[in-house]
Amino acid sequence: MNEKKRFVVKGKQYFISREDVINAIKTITPDIVRKYYVQFEGKEYSITKILYEIIKENSPGTFSTNSAMTILRKLDFDIKQWN
Repeated sequence: MNEKKRFVVKGKQYFISREDVINAIKTITPDIVRKYYVQFEGKEYSITKILYEIIKENSPGTFSTNSAMTILRKLDFDIKQWN
């Protein structure tokens, strides 16, 4: 099911589905994770890098790590923390 959910981040509205996240993960290279990540098919992906890929706005301050965590959790992704 590709149900898009509405998110508002810094006054901008986005509609994102779980499938959008999975598709974004498939297009990016796993990266060195600084703190928070989503694990997919045994690889670790930065939560902010995933959202940058979805919304195509890779400018500083587009959204915070907390916003990325909230969005991904609401789409049923498990956020892990690097120790």
